[in-house]
Parts: sequence; C-alpha cells; structure tokens
Amino acid sequence: MFAPSLFFAVSRNCWQSLPYWRAVITGALVSIIVVLPFLLPYISVQEQEGPLRALADAVPHSANAQSYLASATRAHYWMIEATAKWPRWIDVLFPGFLALAFGVGGLVSGVSTPPHSVRSRDRETALLYGSLAALAFWASFGPAAGLYAWLFRLPVFALLRAPSRFGIVVVLALAALSSLALHRLSEWLPPRRRWIALGIVGVAAIGELNVLPFPWERARTIPEPYAVLAKMPRAPLAEFPFYGERPVFHLHTQYMLFSTAHWMPMVNGYSDRFPDDFRRSAPVLASFPSVDTFRLLAHYRVRYIAIHWDMYVARAQQVREALEPFKQYLRPISDDSTMNLYEIVAFP
Repeated sequence: MFAPSLFFAVSRNCWQSLPYWRAVITGALVSIIVVLPFLLPYISVQEQEGPLRALADAVPHSANAQSYLASATRAHYWMIEATAKWPRWIDVLFPGFLALAFGVGGLVSGVSTPPHSVRSRDRETALLYGSLAALAFWASFGPAAGLYAWLFRLPVFALLRAPSRFGIVVVLALAALSSLALHRLSEWLPPRRRWIALGIVGVAAIGELNVLPFPWERARTIPEPYAVLAKMPRAPLAEFPFYGERPVFHLHTQYMLFSTAHWMPMVNGYSDRFPDDFRRSAPVLASFPSVDTFRLLAHYRVRYIAIHWDMYVARAQQVREALEPFKQYLRPISDDSTMNLYEIVAFP
C-alpha cells in the first residue's frame, strides 16, 4: 500500500493534497485494525523467543532462473528439460507465453502513450504495474539479489518466509498489463471480429495453461471414534504415534485435520515456529508408551489419547505389547479398525 501511495502522489501530483493523504492514512489504519488481531500472536512469539527467522533462512526459499521457466502445464515441460543442468527451480513461476506477450505489449503501449493525452491513465497504469513487476521480480530472488535483504529490515517483514512468493505479484502485474494490450486490440478491430479475437485469445490461454487430467487427491477419511470424542467433555488430547524429530514434525498435520471433527485442544501440532517446550517434549512423547510419556501427559493435563495403529505400521504389535501395563490407567471410549480412543483415568 505504501509504494502505490507514493507512486500516485508523484504521478498525480498529490503531495500537497490533504484529502489524498487523509484517504491514505484512513486506508492504512483500517488495514492495521483488520490485520492486528492476527499479527499480535506473531509479535508475542517474537518477543518471547527472539526473531521469527534469520535472513539466511530465506535463501532456500528464493527463486532462481529456472523458477521463472517452471510450469505445471504440459505445454511448458520442454523448458524444464532444456534447462535441466541449471539449479533446480524453487517455485513454479512461469506465467505463460500469452500472459508474457500481452503483458509486455501492454507495458510498451501504455508507456508510449503521451503523458497529456486522453489515454494518460493507461500510461500511469503501465508505469505502476511495470515497476511493481520489476520490483517483485527482483525481490523474489531473495537475499543474494539485494532488494529482499533491504526489505527484511522493515518491521514485521521477516514474517514473509519465502521470497519466491513475490513471483505471484509478477504474474498479477502481467495480468493487469495484459488488460491494456487486450483493450487496445479490441479497439482496433470491428465489433464482430473483436469478439472473435478475444474468444480466440481466451481459448488459447486455457489451452496453454491446461493441466487436464487434473491430479485430484482423495481427502483422508475421518476415523469414526472422533464423532464420539466430539461429545465428550472438553479436555486436552494427545495423538500417537507422536512424531518427535524435526524432519517428521509435519506429519502432525494429519492430526490437525482430524481435529476438525472434534475441536479438542491438542498436544500435537505443526507450525512454522516450534516452541522450545514442544522441541523438548516431542522426543519423550515419541517414546510412547512409557512412564516418562505418561508423566508428561499428566503435566499437560491430557485426558484423552488416540492411538493410530495403522500409522505405526510394522511397530504396531510392539506398541500394543508395551501398552499392556498401562491399560489399567485407560478407559476405552471408542475404536475402529485403525485406531483406539482412550480416556486417562489415572497416571502411573
């Protein structure tokens, strides 16, 4: 918001316009008020545990040259094959040949418009989105390119983990610039040919970006015991197997999906930020079932545990045998072919 405000202040000579700056400040305040409730938890974490991330953390998530040649569509696979020896792409950022061609065409036609002509707003639009695309493209390459390193020093900017996501802004800017080119094209053609031409462009764009057959993924089935859990008194839940090492922390997300069926507070979880107590507790909970795990469950006042036998795979029988001495502390609530749900009635 800050950059476009300065741009329009220059392009429309609004530096001394009180209504303009009043509108900008009002918009900024509204944005802050809307975002603040979601931002405060991040600020709190940063105050308690230090910076959310270092500048070096952004390097693995920065775009490279092949990123802007990578595409999910079959029509563009040849570019990846032709650049196979380049550093592998980070994100898929190629916008498509049509978007690129019309975007550049819109930029050129807009910038070449005389400043005081009837189409002066086209020039302004082209300069705005052209500069936005250039800056976003530059920033997407991360700390090594320089701009992102400078932006990183701005307040709360460290919350943006992946510089390559600036590539989305590049595509957005190209789409806006393409509209200028398409508008010019439609004006040059008679009405009947205009609709035919625009229809051809639309079909060509769909054809170029075609990803059919789309690789649909079947959603995971929510185990039936969670329907029973949802009717129980609200209390903390722990799910097992508990993934205790950093490379597999992301597997806790399956439990987060299941939580949408019961909404109990959970010991399991996954985020971009892991509290120190989670890092300390995870290896202990991963040793379930053991006296140490039950002591930790008591510390967290856990009332319910869910054991997913299918996720233990080859270790399932070993875990069943290790659980036997602790069953006197557990009351069965529900089960199905993949899991058991228990209530902890006492702790060893």
